[in-house]
Amino acid sequence: MRKPKSDFRWNNRHPHSPLDLVYLAYGPREWGDRLPDRIQSTWRNTFWNYSFVPTGTPHRLEIDGETLTLSQGEMIIIQPGCTISIIRQKPTRFHVMNWLWKSPPLPELTNLLKHPWRKLRLNEGAFAQIRQLHAATRVEIQHPDTYTRLALELVHRQLDLLLARHCERPEADPMARHELALRFLGNHPEIHNPVAALARYLEVSPSTVKRIFAQAGNAQIRELSLRLRMEEAEQRLRVEGNGVKQVALSLGYKHTNDFSRAYARYFGVTPASTISRPSKSPDILS
Repeated sequence: MRKPKSDFRWNNRHPHSPLDLVYLAYGPREWGDRLPDRIQSTWRNTFWNYSFVPTGTPHRLEIDGETLTLSQGEMIIIQPGCTISIIRQKPTRFHVMNWLWKSPPLPELTNLLKHPWRKLRLNEGAFAQIRQLHAATRVEIQHPDTYTRLALELVHRQLDLLLARHCERPEADPMARHELALRFLGNHPEIHNPVAALARYLEVSPSTVKRIFAQAGNAQIRELSLRLRMEEAEQRLRVEGNGVKQVALSLGYKHTNDFSRAYARYFGVTPASTISRPSKSPDILS
């Protein structure tokens, strides 16, 4: 295994250090030097190992004798006491982000680790959060102060929460994600770009959001969002007695006139006249 020039590695060399972080690494790796032995390198894992591969070609390793492949977009958590081996393979290049922690993960994540190790495939939203957490860790160790210990503990817990949520998120069930999306839109009628907002919330790509809704028979996401927003506007005007300007601003409109025009196009009446008119909510998706 080579160590490229752009490689970044940090070791906590103080045996009595109060820091929970023991080791931090970031950068490219090259495995597969065509050595004759099947096992090129072996070491015993002594800490909680979190390794994420943001880019690169798949590479193989063994953990306690079990072979697995780690590919782009995957993260692995390895418990202390495991034996890790690099297997002889064709040359492969990839990037890695790595943390070694003294303390175990939060119980919420530990309970989901049914084996000494667990591999996770992360989505695009989780990618960005992992990168941000690793960058925050690098800043802390390069510029330590009296709050560095607490800051690193916070990073560790944020990382655990992210992974625990990812383990429990119903990634493989489009209908479950569709229900989550509908609930989100209903709770946020002020959103005017629903596809982008749902992509961030569900931690998927915009194209995946559209596919989820298409599979559920609701291909017109913008129309659905508009219907929910207009129904909420009518409720706030007619039942709650809010003023037109107040409702417009609360539903994400920068100008009252924009809201009034949208409302009139949808209902055929102005917002001001809604208070004295009976309810009329067309179902544009029927």
